[in-house]
Amino acid sequence: MIKRFAILLIALVIAFPITKPVFCQQHVTDSLKKRLESAEKSEQINIYIELSRMHLSTSLVAALNFAEEALQLSEEINDKKGRADALNRKGNVYFLFAEYEKSLGFYLESLDLREELGDREGIAGSYSNIALIYSEFGDNQKAIEYTLKSYQTFLEIGDKQKMGICLNNLAYLHLEIEQYPAALDYGLKTLELYYELGDSTGISDALNNLGDIYKETGKYDEALSCHLQSLELNMELDNSFNIANSKFNIAQLYFEIGDYGNGFRYLSEGLPLAVKLQSNDLIMDMYSLMAHYYSIKNDYTKALEYHDLYQQVADSIYNQESNDRIAAMQVKFEAERKNEEILLLKQDQNIRNLQKKKQSDLIRYLFLSSLLVLVFGLLGLHSYRRKKNTSEQLREQNIQYYYANKELMHSENNLHELNTTKDKLFSIIGHDLINPFQALLGLAQLLHDHSEEINHEDRKKYCHLINLSAHNLYNLLQNLLQWTSVQTGKLKFEPAEFNLHGRAEETISLMKASAEKKGIILLNEVDKEIWGNADANLFNTILRNLLNNAIKFTPSGGLIRIRSAEEETVVQIEVADNGTGIPENHLDKLFDLEKTFSTKGTSEEEGSGLGLILCKEFVEKNGGEIWVDSVPGQGSSFFFTVPKKS
Repeated sequence: MIKRFAILLIALVIAFPITKPVFCQQHVTDSLKKRLESAEKSEQINIYIELSRMHLSTSLVAALNFAEEALQLSEEINDKKGRADALNRKGNVYFLFAEYEKSLGFYLESLDLREELGDREGIAGSYSNIALIYSEFGDNQKAIEYTLKSYQTFLEIGDKQKMGICLNNLAYLHLEIEQYPAALDYGLKTLELYYELGDSTGISDALNNLGDIYKETGKYDEALSCHLQSLELNMELDNSFNIANSKFNIAQLYFEIGDYGNGFRYLSEGLPLAVKLQSNDLIMDMYSLMAHYYSIKNDYTKALEYHDLYQQVADSIYNQESNDRIAAMQVKFEAERKNEEILLLKQDQNIRNLQKKKQSDLIRYLFLSSLLVLVFGLLGLHSYRRKKNTSEQLREQNIQYYYANKELMHSENNLHELNTTKDKLFSIIGHDLINPFQALLGLAQLLHDHSEEINHEDRKKYCHLINLSAHNLYNLLQNLLQWTSVQTGKLKFEPAEFNLHGRAEETISLMKASAEKKGIILLNEVDKEIWGNADANLFNTILRNLLNNAIKFTPSGGLIRIRSAEEETVVQIEVADNGTGIPENHLDKLFDLEKTFSTKGTSEEEGSGLGLILCKEFVEKNGGEIWVDSVPGQGSSFFFTVPKKS
């Protein structure tokens, strides 16, 4: 993962020039916007392009808008250089949107203009950008082809620094397709060029790449020599990230040749540095290697500890990537909505132009009719009728735009709800559903591979963890299937009369085993004479989820009561526990799909937060309401209502 990021970062140096520090960026932005007021159109194009570049790291919507302004202005004054730069900038934005096909289209269009203009440096940059897109597509042959074109152009220009970047990329791309002789040749050329330039950072990067190439070809001594030299240079440069990365690479090599002592030493030195830098990718790889080391040493407690740490970082990266995907989707949605707003504004401008034309026509007709009232009387009447028809058309158009806007807002709300539901479903499937499987697979593998070495206590602990994971997985799948039935409209709703006490007793019998494991007492205090009129299966699911939630957050030796209160048309059911309670600032999130969250129970039980969302859906389906009262440290009471028997 870290090696892949390195090649992309190098290519992006050509595609996106380094921005100014954040603390002065706002000042520069304001200064550029002020210059727009007095600048010539050709200069305005350059300002818009610079503003687009500066917003790439802060607001992709703004970056796209500035690029579009530059493109429109360059087309207006036929500035081909400005148009090529604006198209390239749009390609940058869509690359960061992860819309690679659109990005490639803009890059190719920009390249055509730059070739027409003979802009050799721009051509080389376009080649590099296009190579980056093909690398994202997984088409390394095309990526190599365009990187070679970029290198050749920089060679003709005489830009050795950019030549070094291209050579290093070529070494990596050939390593990716397992063409090791070519990868080694390009790696050595990169090193030779950086020695000629006296660029210590470039030398360090080239040595690191060569170390990876030698490792893949089984030349561990040469690989170790390259990584040790790279480490020495990084320490001289005081580059903390590269130091940590080099130590990880060296540790991996020592592990490969069976020298676990030296491998562990470098790994132990690099891990605190990676943690200090908060480099999650590197931390995750180091935790994985640590778990492997302790597994080899038969210290399964330590191995499991580092495996858990690895899983926590992996979950953190997954959550960040999910947030990034959601943020990218939101940015794209905002951009599309912005385009719709622009279209509506243009339509509104057309209406205003039509109104101005109508007023102008009216003045003209009045002036002429005042001079030749007898001659043009009929024409004045015709004009009046035309005006009336035009006004009616405008009124009809305004009404249509009003309802179209309302429909657009309604569609936007529906889209938001659908996105929220979809994101929640993907989150549960991709995270909450996978985690129990990973735990089950990891623990089962551990028991299978080391059954003879594991002592009785550890075996008992692992079996308990497997049981807990399977139980959580079963509950989650049950809720997920029912929730999916609700969302797809396939849930059958069959209301009938049933005894509430009897249904509560059935649910308690299902949950009794879980409660007894924690020494929790379940009491059914529902009035035996009360009958409800609702879907009994939905009632059972609501009660089961609320009981499961209460057991989860009630400590050993606790008490859970199910009580009833009869009202005029409904029966109120209460599930009360003396558990940990819920903080006040979390109460309004419990039944909201957008805000839902999950915390571990008193015995480290896990959940997805879906159970309470399902309860709310089913209670409302039965024609009732649900709410909660809670005091942290004293317990919680969940209330819901069901219609009473007529």
